[in-house]
Amino acid sequence: MRKLSILGWIVAVSLGFTACGSLPESARYVEISQGAEGKFQVLLCTKEWLGVLTPEGYGGSARNVYYWATLQGPGPEYLNPLLHENSGAPAREHYGHIVVDRKRNQVLIDLMKVVSGVGEPERRESSPANGTYPIKKYSKEPFITPE
Repeated sequence: MRKLSILGWIVAVSLGFTACGSLPESARYVEISQGAEGKFQVLLCTKEWLGVLTPEGYGGSARNVYYWATLQGPGPEYLNPLLHENSGAPAREHYGHIVVDRKRNQVLIDLMKVVSGVGEPERRESSPANGTYPIKKYSKEPFITPE
C-alpha cells in the first residue's frame, strides 16, 4: 500500500510540473533592428519548455529560443520569409506571412515550415514561431546574420 501511495505522489508531482509548462506572455516578445536600404530584422525571443525529465535531470526547465527574419519593403505584410532559429539547424523555407503592425506595436507570424528532405515530396508543418507577439524594442543594432 505504501508503494502505491508513493507512486501516486510521484505521478501527481510529475503532472504538476508538466502543467506548469505554459510560459507567461512576458517571456515572448519581438525586437526590431533597423538596417540600411530599407531592411530590418525581426527577432522573436521566446522560451521552449523542455518538460519534466531534461538533460539536466528531473525538475523541468526551459531554454531560450530565438527566431529571426530579415525583411525589406514598406509592409506591413511580408510573404514567404526565410526564418532562422538558434537551434543550429539551417534556415528552412517557409510559406505564409509575417505582419509587422507598428500601430498596434505587435508582430503576427503565421508560417508553414518545409520539413521534407531533398528529393522527397514536399511536406510542411506549422512553424513553432507562429503567434502574435508584442514589439518590446526598436533599435539600430547590427543584424544577427548579415543578409
